[in-house]
Amino acid sequence: MSKKKEVGENKSKIAGVIAELTKKHKDVAIFTGSDIDAFSYQKIPTGIFELDIGLGGGVPTGRFTIVTGVESSGKTLSMMLALGNCQRVLKKPALLIDAEKSFDKAWAERLGVNTAKDMLYVIQPDIAETSLDIVAACIRSNEFSFIGVDSLEALTPKLEVEESIEKSVMGKPAQMMNRAFRIWQAALNSLSNKRVPVCEQPVLYLINQPRDGFSRFGGYVVLPKGRGQRHATSNIINFKVSEKILEKTDSEVLVNKGIQVTFFLEKSKVGTPYKTGTFFIWTKEGSPYLVGNPEGILKYAVKYGLISKAGAWYIIKETGEKYQGKEKVCLHIYEEEEKWKTLLIEKMKEAPETSSEWKEKEDDGDAFE
Repeated sequence: MSKKKEVGENKSKIAGVIAELTKKHKDVAIFTGSDIDAFSYQKIPTGIFELDIGLGGGVPTGRFTIVTGVESSGKTLSMMLALGNCQRVLKKPALLIDAEKSFDKAWAERLGVNTAKDMLYVIQPDIAETSLDIVAACIRSNEFSFIGVDSLEALTPKLEVEESIEKSVMGKPAQMMNRAFRIWQAALNSLSNKRVPVCEQPVLYLINQPRDGFSRFGGYVVLPKGRGQRHATSNIINFKVSEKILEKTDSEVLVNKGIQVTFFLEKSKVGTPYKTGTFFIWTKEGSPYLVGNPEGILKYAVKYGLISKAGAWYIIKETGEKYQGKEKVCLHIYEEEEKWKTLLIEKMKEAPETSSEWKEKEDDGDAFE
């Protein structure tokens, strides 16, 4: 028997098996190599430039992203920035499970969230099981661009609410959360079986609060609600306050003007893990508002040739302007930060080593606006 005839017979056998499986399991789609584009996710920028660099473009659609870290390190702020960008890019409403009851409409609007009636839905659940079922139903509907939970640790199981405070319910929260991740993943898979491209599926953005654990060998940090979340998620990002920025007033009183946040990418299935970086959160009117890192932008601007360095001098290639010292050029970048972000993204799309990570749809350009 010739090789061509043998290959042809094998193909017909495979086609027969696929036809039989499709007939038997009608809800399951079998993809071939030519359908691989259906699994291509889209990365939505978070709006924090240095973090987007670390993530290779932003948070992925159709995948789970967990952000963890100490209190007041920018976790909720990063969620609001990502939520607003998802609304603009995917042009669909967002859902927020506000288990901590911390949602502030005015602050969210200042961070770019569209709080119109048909663009944002907020749920403040009293029982965890209710909110988890809502999330699963919303994933299956594919009517939302962004589904966020703030936070997983604040979700309280029904058993814990109904039982006496003295009674221990050890293991129940982890069991519930592990089951929730399996249900949510099944909901995402159902979208793929309906031939919904991954790039059109929602971003799942989850916040968790670390807890201290103790053993005979010393202390360690754990993520509550079980280890299943570490396996289910595509990105785990850890935030840590590395420096507080203080400024003296005329009366010699120290006022907190902002913080420097260091992030560490503990896990990534859609990029390079173990990346680290820093960004700044500046306060305005007492609440975190301005996010930026002019030093980080300067580093990449020099790398990609937008700014040249000669000794202590920095020269802007486009205009020829010269600045002596890092502080002066960083001040210039800070005043036009959005412009520099846009220029750098265009350069990264052209560069061979980063172009594949920064590919976006043509209408995604307003994500940083």
